[in-house]
Amino acid sequence: MVVGVQRWIAVGAAAGGMVSAMRPVAVPKRFAALTRGLLSSRKGIVVAPGFGSNHAVLKIRGKVFAIFMPDQIVVKLPQDRVEAMCQKPGFAQFDPRKNGQLMKEWLIVPGSDRRRVALAREALEFVAKPRAS
Repeated sequence: MVVGVQRWIAVGAAAGGMVSAMRPVAVPKRFAALTRGLLSSRKGIVVAPGFGSNHAVLKIRGKVFAIFMPDQIVVKLPQDRVEAMCQKPGFAQFDPRKNGQLMKEWLIVPGSDRRRVALAREALEFVAKPRAS
């Protein structure tokens, strides 16, 4: 079951965030509280359609920091942090095309893992931080 974009319009607007309405955006219900918490924590977070038909993404400053899939979250973190987390059971680097080409800064977090909220917040801070040119 998923929560549709209509629900996020109210939550995002109240928190100063924005919601993309290009097409209906659905966040898996199991991640609804996490999404609400992130939207209320910082202005400028956008819920947008993801790369697959059943994925939603969270963006800050136009950059994706979390991808919601039915049973897991994929978050963007520094490469060394991803490598360290991959040593723990259930975590892995993201392979979006399933062709063995792993994305070095993207970590798959099992949806039931208790660290998912902290890792999503860490991803938000990592992506929101200005980069040196």
